[in-house]
Amino acid sequence: MTRIRRTVAAITASALAVVLAAAAPAAADAAADTTPPTVSAVAVQGATVTAGDPMVLQYSAQDVGSGVVSVVASYQRSGGSPAYVSLFSAAAESSPLSAAGPAAGVVPVGAPPGVYDLVYVAVQDAAGNSTVYTPGTAVSAPAGKPALLDLSAAHITVVQPGTVDTTAPLLHSFSMLSSVDRRLGEFVTFDYGDTDEQSPVAEIRVFVHDPNGGTFQVAHSHGDMTAGRISLWLPTDVATGHWTVTGVTVTDSSGNLRSYAPNGAGTQTGRPDVSGPVFTGMGFDVSTGDTRIDPLRVLETIDPATVVTRTSASVVLFGKAVMVSGTVAFLGKAVHYPTLALYSETPAGRTLLGVVHGTASGAFSRRVVVMRDTVFRVVFLGSDRGMVAPQTIASGVRVRVLFQQAVLPAATSVPVRRGQVGVLTVSVVPRRANVAITLWRRVGTRWVTVTTVRTPTAAGMTSVRVARPASTTYYLWTTPRVGVYLAASSWRVTVHRV
Repeated sequence: MTRIRRTVAAITASALAVVLAAAAPAAADAAADTTPPTVSAVAVQGATVTAGDPMVLQYSAQDVGSGVVSVVASYQRSGGSPAYVSLFSAAAESSPLSAAGPAAGVVPVGAPPGVYDLVYVAVQDAAGNSTVYTPGTAVSAPAGKPALLDLSAAHITVVQPGTVDTTAPLLHSFSMLSSVDRRLGEFVTFDYGDTDEQSPVAEIRVFVHDPNGGTFQVAHSHGDMTAGRISLWLPTDVATGHWTVTGVTVTDSSGNLRSYAPNGAGTQTGRPDVSGPVFTGMGFDVSTGDTRIDPLRVLETIDPATVVTRTSASVVLFGKAVMVSGTVAFLGKAVHYPTLALYSETPAGRTLLGVVHGTASGAFSRRVVVMRDTVFRVVFLGSDRGMVAPQTIASGVRVRVLFQQAVLPAATSVPVRRGQVGVLTVSVVPRRANVAITLWRRVGTRWVTVTTVRTPTAAGMTSVRVARPASTTYYLWTTPRVGVYLAASSWRVTVHRV
């Protein structure tokens, strides 16, 4: 059977579907927006990438109207067998995409080494307008005339830390679970088992022919792919009669594909044939009639991965660190060694803080110093050492910043001579205007309020005049907690009668 090659269009269309499902809700005026977004520049962050590691593409995107919600990019290996790397960036909740990117993804752990060219960039806004860039072309919807985008300078070089995975998965078992009596609108369910030497199995695809020679196929590409079921739906408008199973293909995350014929021959281009299960004569009869309950059928699961994110504290002092941690799972099972991009979102936009590598249990963590109120958000980019799960944007976790104030007297010992008054000067840090500061005096065992004043300028300084005391008197300054600023108290100030 002819080897099937996954095209850039197929890969990017799938990635775009995931991105749009996770994208931010459209703006209120999105329906009136008919101007396609554009990308004016792209640049790769790190020209050399080790297979299995993430890569980042910076871009400059523009949109007039509803705002950019997704950018999808695809790299293709130059020469040799086809190999691809898909990247994406998507808005989450009400946070807009940063105009400067980035888009990110994981280079497959078994990706062949060599130069990979950027061959596809697609940008979409909240109203559904889009522009697609390929080498030498730019197409917008609604129709427009976007400027061409130079993709040539954004190539990457992939290197392998060890042996390159050039071996496709092996199919060990394949059978039809459904009865041969099928009706229009029902499913045909198959059972399979496979393994791979290095990279996880990323897809299994079954091909069947109808009585008129037409080809139908069904693919399964999410979850634990080493064993399971796959179901082909029979539309109500297809031909009745005898249908024949003609082939099966299995593909790993490094792009290696093996095709199996009904006689069990399994062929991978450039590799020896490997025998597999024999399914010669496997088929079923399709007729009309009422559809029946089918306990065997399974549907392709395209739900997002479950990414749980938490922080070690929801409120921290300025300049202190929090741990951003969590877990990644898909279909109820941990995703082994997940790779995630960690972002901070502030009113200034979204900033990539770095890439986080998880553990075999799907857990991840990163220590982050917090300088202002921030929403921390992780984007699950993928894993080539665990089950195949769609890229997913997680819900954000907000951390508020509190500022520790300091109330600093200009002097802690103030002498006052006969005929004079004392001047008690104080500053508040962080320095700012209109901060309420209260002066207290020690009377016996108690502190009593003298007065409350405010800092008149952004210098954060003010002063109070006090009378010459009859004896040594103690004062101190306090400022209450206001908003994000914590309450503070000064050192004791001693006023001497001299």
